[in-house]
Parts: sequence; C-alpha cells; structure tokens
Amino acid sequence: APADIPGSPAHPSRQAIHTIKVAGTYVGQPEASSAGTLALMRARLAPLKHLVTARDGDKVTNVAQLQLNLIRLCACAIPNHWMRCCPPDETRAAAEYADDEIESAVSTVLHCIDPATATTAAPYGGGGQMPLDRILLALQCARLDSRTGGLGTSDYLRRRFATYVSSYLDARPIISHVCPAVSTLPITSLDFPSTAGFITGYRHLRTTLASVRQRFARLDADSRTWIDGTVVTAYHPRLSSALELPDLAARSDGAQSHTLPRYPQRTLCAVINASAWLDALEDCHRFDADNAGAAVPRREATRLISCSQAGAGAFLMRLPDATVRGSTIPSADFRTLCQRRLGLYTSCLTVALDACEQRGLPIAQHDRLGDKAINGHNATQRHNEGLAAIYTAIRCASTTANAVRMGDKGDGTPSGKAEAGRRHAHLNDGHIPDMYRVGPPHILYEWKCYTPFKTSGAQGNGSLRHGGAASTTDGHSFAFGNTLEALRALVFGKKAMGQPNDPPLDRRTGQGRVDASPGHYDDALAKGNIVHLLATESTGALSPDVIRLLRELAKTAQGTSGHDSTVYGLSRASPKSFFPHHLAAISSAIVCADARSIRNHAASLATQLSHGMI
Repeated sequence: APADIPGSPAHPSRQAIHTIKVAGTYVGQPEASSAGTLALMRARLAPLKHLVTARDGDKVTNVAQLQLNLIRLCACAIPNHWMRCCPPDETRAAAEYADDEIESAVSTVLHCIDPATATTAAPYGGGGQMPLDRILLALQCARLDSRTGGLGTSDYLRRRFATYVSSYLDARPIISHVCPAVSTLPITSLDFPSTAGFITGYRHLRTTLASVRQRFARLDADSRTWIDGTVVTAYHPRLSSALELPDLAARSDGAQSHTLPRYPQRTLCAVINASAWLDALEDCHRFDADNAGAAVPRREATRLISCSQAGAGAFLMRLPDATVRGSTIPSADFRTLCQRRLGLYTSCLTVALDACEQRGLPIAQHDRLGDKAINGHNATQRHNEGLAAIYTAIRCASTTANAVRMGDKGDGTPSGKAEAGRRHAHLNDGHIPDMYRVGPPHILYEWKCYTPFKTSGAQGNGSLRHGGAASTTDGHSFAFGNTLEALRALVFGKKAMGQPNDPPLDRRTGQGRVDASPGHYDDALAKGNIVHLLATESTGALSPDVIRLLRELAKTAQGTSGHDSTVYGLSRASPKSFFPHHLAAISSAIVCADARSIRNHAASLATQLSHGMI
C-alpha cells in the first residue's frame, strides 16, 4: 500500500487501522467497532446534560413537556441508525449507554433519581423519600411503548436485535445486486460478522416470539364471564397471528437474496415490545404482592393494564401547539401526568405532605401517589372536561341539521334538577343523558369517567338472593376490569340469565344465575331509542365503544359528503386528521383535569398549613 495511506507498513505512524468509517458507522474488528460506536454515542447524547437543566421562566411554563418530548422524539431516535447498521454484539455497549443516559435524563425531568447512584431511597422533590423498588419499576415501565403503558423511551438493549435483522433483510438484496457474490454467502454462517450478527439476532427473535405466544396463551386461558354474558380474557398487547419467523437453517445456503423473508422494523420490534410488556406486568404483580398493605389493592398491575388501553397514552403524542387549545401543559401538571402514568409519587404534593407528616399527620403512599386527592376530590371536573372533548368531536362531524346537543342538568338545585328531568323525560324518564341527537330514533350518549384505583370494590361473587353481580376488582388482569362491567349494569341494567334455582353466576365457568334489574336507561330502550355508553378511565383509557365511535365519526367526516369543522393545529407536528386529533384531545382533557385536581389539593394543603388548620 502507498506510504501516505494510514495503516500502510510504510506509513510514518506504523500503526494498524482496526476500523474504517462507512456511512457514519464503524466497520472492522468487532472490539474496535464497539469502542468506536460507544464513543460516538457519548458525543451524540452529550447535549442531554444541558437539556435537563432547563427551567420554567416568565414566558415558557411548559419546560417539562418540552424536555420529555425532546428526549422521546429526538434523543431516543439518535442510536437507531447505528443499531440498524452494526451487528448486535458490536452495539451492545452503545445501546446500554444510550438507554442509561436517556433513563437518567427522564429521571431528572420527572424529579426522580438516577438508579445507578441510589441505594435504598432517594431525595425526592421537597425532601421526601421514595422507595427504590418503586422507582426502578417506574423506569422499567417508561421504556415501554407509549401505546402499551410507557413513555416510549429508549430500550435499544432489547430492540437492537430487531433493528439489525430488519435492516439486514432489507439491504441484502440491494447489496447482492451490486455484488452478486454476496448472495451466495450462507445466511446462517457464523464466519462473517454481518451474517453472524444476523442469524444470532434472528434466532433470538424466533425464541422470543415463541415465548411470547406461550405467555399470551396462558393469559388467553384466563377468562371471565360478565353478567351481561360477555366473555373477556386477561389483557395483553396485540401481536399479529400471521407473523411467522421460519427456520432459516432449513433453507438452502445458496438461496438467492430476493427469496428471503422481509420484515419491517416495526413488526419485529413489536415482538420485543410484547415481551418487555409481559416482563413489566410480572414485575408489577411481584411489586403488588410485596406491597400487600397498600390502600389500593394490586395498584401497579391495574395501572399498567389501564395505561395500556387505547387513548391512555394519546396525550403524549399531542405536542405543544399555540393554535390548539390545551396542548401546552404547565410543567407541574405535565410532570404529574407522567408520574401517575408510571406509578411514581407526585412531586407537587411532596412539600405539603412532608410538612403534614412533620406535624404528626399520618401520610401513606396513597397520599403521595395522588390517589387520595383524586378519590376525595369532586370528580365533576374530570367528567365535564372529558364530556366537553367528546362532545366537540361529535359536533365537528355533524351538520347543523343533525346536531348533537348537551343534556341540561339544571342549575344544580334539587328543584332545578327535577325540572330538567321533566324536560328530558320524553328521551329517558328518570335519568338525563349527557348528550343526545334528536331522532327518531333518538340517540342518547352517557359519558362515564371513573378511576380504576379503588380502595375497595365488589368481587363479583353475587348472592343467593340477587344472583350474579358485577366485579370492580378485576382491573389487575382484565381491561376495564374495575369499571366497565359495573357501568354497563348501571346504564343498561341486568338481564336475567340461568334458572331461578341456579346458584349465582360463576364468572370463571359462565354458569349460574343473574337476576334482572333495571338500569338508568330502561325507559329510553323501551321507547326504541339508541343508547351509547361511553366509558373511560382517569388514566385516559377509552373503552372500545368510544374508539369505535371516534372511528365512525372519522369515516363520516372524511367521506365525500362528510362534514368536518375540526380546528386543526397549524404546527407541522399537530395531527391533521380527525381520529388522532380528537383521540389526543379527549385523553388530554381527562388526565389534565386530574392533574389540576392534585395541584389544587396541594394548594389547599399549603393554605391549611399556613393558617394553622393542620
């Protein structure tokens, strides 16, 4: 080699070159490539230490929201290129570093701690103490996808296999077209770094997929029969049943590149995400078992299940936009939203609760999690905020000739409520609908937004006298298991099932008796009106009926004769279609109402402390 080329024996440095750079990645000896990728990752993520020091000012009051979005959408995306281009063994150190740095940044933004520097407990907010096991569980959940209970932060240590396999299968046909000899390389060979990294990652994905399917099958075998006859199974994220990862060892080594299966990165990452979610659920169950004295039984498993439902993470996708009402969330409220989503103590309550504790009041985790403030606060604000958001969605897809109207509940006095009930009796005698569309038939909407974090509830065992009953304690395993079954019974009533001499309904076998009882809308149903129950939870989770309604509205609005008066945001990051816009608006309205309730509770405690009332 010429003497002026580094690595040449005649070069003045007389040093070997262990790697070269190709498309920004290191190619060469695995150890040197790994070290180079790690150094590059350190440099690319260095701005995080400056980002987390930002604070609110006079003009910018949503710094926490901006910080977390920059971490999620920018910092978490940086390692992806190297994870796709380099074999998993060479990116392990870089992936681990990126995950740890991003986790540390998230911990700082959420007033948490860096677990690497903690021992048993950590300084938190105004000086309180948070158990380390709760912090570690929260940060584990934060790495989950935002649609399955997390914040969607970095988890490249798990996902690097999926990213590389997807990239390899995409790139091999293109490279083979330029260099036909590549197509003859044995796909399962361990003699070449690229094929060795591919087959190792592919086998890991096959093993993970088989394990996920087995674990899903065990959850599917756990079923309950509700009192309306609906059969539900234990919740888990969806994974396409059509996804198959064939054994490549059975293929001919000389197979052409274009005959290899191709998988999008999202499809393969879904396998890893499902496995991570199942691991998180198991850890939540273990945490709950060790925390048996908690005021809310099985709270963390219930939280993960509820936060994994459609809509629960939609508020995270709603980026700040000055032209979208409610999209800019003050830091104190946004931090509370994320802390409650992950099961952390709420920092805005810390100072007041610490002072109360110092004055002799008993303060438990129920207080610090914000559950006591939410359960003790009037839920009308949360109900009204969510109702206004769903009303806006329905109204935007309706014409003036067929408009939806809000039910008039009167002026709040007993006489005012009675008068409002008489005016709406032609729709439904005995209960005023939250919204209605004039028919015939009239379409009535009942909006419900309940918390899944209940200190006590019905087991659903029923009684010999009244037959089967709804459960409000199944939320740790079943979607909406603490709310939806009871709400259906409340709204639609119970229909008779079984024989008069049968025992109460056995929810596991589906055998037994349910006695008929009226619901709030029996009169409306008897008149032939259509009743929709729009059930939601305080986590922002929307029941399947709400999702179905939004999709139907979106289809109507986007049709050739449709109507859509939605005011979409002008920012490039704001959604420009009906469904994601209103999904995020409804979710954000619900969770922000609870965040404001917690902030108001903190202010109330501070006032009582200042005036010696505590």
